[in-house]
Amino acid sequence: MYQISILLPQHCYAGSVTGFIDILLFANQLAERKGQAALFGWTLCSQQAEPVQSASGILLQADGDFSLACGRQAAAFILYRHPLAGGKRSTE
Repeated sequence: MYQISILLPQHCYAGSVTGFIDILLFANQLAERKGQAALFGWTLCSQQAEPVQSASGILLQADGDFSLACGRQAAAFILYRHPLAGGKRSTE
């Protein structure tokens, strides 16, 4: 099984993170339908292992801090960052 660490900076796009996880989940479901083991596992990591506020204001819960990602064998490190990091979300 490939273990993937997804690094979550503040103001990332929530859909980019959850959409990527949905793709991994779908691949696992297809493999399981064929009688195979799941292909992917994932961990969400933030700088201080605390929830991260996405660009839309949704809180994403981290499984651990960035050291968790660096301390494990991973197939990939994914970083999603809002291009206008630090910008405020619209409340209109």
